[in-house]
Amino acid sequence: MSVLLTHLLTSNEPPHSSSECQSTYDLLTSAQAVLASVETEITALNASLAMALSRRDATLQSIARHRAILSPIRYLPTEILQHIFSLINPPADAFAQRSWESDFRAPWAVGVVCRAWRQAALGHPGLWSVLTLTERVPKAMLHTRRQMLEVQLDRISGCTELGAHVLLWGRPDDDLFDLLLSFSGRWESLRFNFESCAGSNIWPRRVNALDSVLSGASFPKLRTIEIIGSVPGAIPAVLASAHNLRELRFRQHKQSANLLRLSGVPLAQLTHLEVPYLGRTEALNVLSCTPHLIECVLSTAKRHGWNVAPDQQYFEPGSIKLPYLRRFCYHTHDTDTDILPFLDLPAVEDLSLHRSSADSLVRYLLSQSSPSAIRRLSMWECTKATASNLLAMCLDCLPWLQFLLVDSTNGQEGLELLQSLNTGERCPSLESLVYSSELNCQTFDAFRTLVATRGRRGNGAGRLSYLRIFQSPPTFFSPEMSCFSEEAAAMKQSFGVDTALLRSHEIAVSKRSWCL
Repeated sequence: MSVLLTHLLTSNEPPHSSSECQSTYDLLTSAQAVLASVETEITALNASLAMALSRRDATLQSIARHRAILSPIRYLPTEILQHIFSLINPPADAFAQRSWESDFRAPWAVGVVCRAWRQAALGHPGLWSVLTLTERVPKAMLHTRRQMLEVQLDRISGCTELGAHVLLWGRPDDDLFDLLLSFSGRWESLRFNFESCAGSNIWPRRVNALDSVLSGASFPKLRTIEIIGSVPGAIPAVLASAHNLRELRFRQHKQSANLLRLSGVPLAQLTHLEVPYLGRTEALNVLSCTPHLIECVLSTAKRHGWNVAPDQQYFEPGSIKLPYLRRFCYHTHDTDTDILPFLDLPAVEDLSLHRSSADSLVRYLLSQSSPSAIRRLSMWECTKATASNLLAMCLDCLPWLQFLLVDSTNGQEGLELLQSLNTGERCPSLESLVYSSELNCQTFDAFRTLVATRGRRGNGAGRLSYLRIFQSPPTFFSPEMSCFSEEAAAMKQSFGVDTALLRSHEIAVSKRSWCL
């Protein structure tokens, strides 16, 4: 490049002669040729790179396919495969609203993966024992659905000991239901969900049809009945014909007491019972007839015209003994309907109380002849005890308590409970604590003491390893809210050593969370 062209490149002056213009044209021509050569090289390199990338992807796919040959799942015994398949199958108690396409998905899907999986699925009749019928099957799919149902029934018919688990959403198609009903002698569990279709225009007609069909059927193996929503009148006939019934659950059904009274349910043989919306007398009458219960979920409410006096002449405190009950969940809508003092539950290990009276719990515990066997105690929205020392007396009666949940709208009562836990050796086996109430500086001081003492114990029973603290939603801005935030931050900093002893812990104050 000439000195003149260099000068022109570093300035804004135009060429002053034709020779300068010609030199510039010559340089541009040679540069274009060089550029074309470089572009050719780049194109060749890109083609080589694309081929290399393609070979790499093919090699990776080949490696993945060959590694799959050595996958441990190929060596799993058929029994383990079948157990895994049963875990992805819709459980018999699944009442989640599903589309009709997914009703049979789990048992059918595993059979199209490979020959070995199909053989394992076909060799496990239990995979096909959950039979689901809904109202949402399109008419164009009814024939296919009937064929699928026939195949399912055929695959479980050879195993005479296997029971069928039937889930019904509303009133299904007549032909499909008739086919399923012909297998009623094998029904082991029956679950109705009428909640979503009770308001439809065709509901009365379909209920009447369902009544007439179910009333003439027999259910000799039926052990579990679960009902959601308002039920048709044929249900009492089903309950009465289920002579081996062991588990009965009414959910969201305010006429459950009438069903129990009219259906002739063999209450004495029930082991699991869930009944909402009973009056206190009704609840006590039901429990007095169910001596073999293992699990019970019950709620009571004051009924119109109800009077407390008649209960006293039929039931004395502690007169209803349920010797085998392990789990009792009780929800009362009115403390006047509390039934806990009338019960004797010597074997209960999991006790959950909703809106029950703290005094009622204390009276129940103190009435026991021996220390309570309760391992888990949950008190939701419980009313305030009449005296603070009752809480300490309550804890003294729970030597085996491992899990405690306290949900109280009264901050002072919650503080007294924490202080009781920090006094002496109350609840020596306590490992988990969930606390929801008003929080203040005194509350956090009590928690510091609790973690410092119980969190430092050995790895055995009695070491506090799970802690959750929640601030109850405030009804207005409290002057102490800033104190809450400062205390939570202080706990986060000062608990560095102590909370390291805990397996899990959290503070949530007014929708703000801190992991200590």
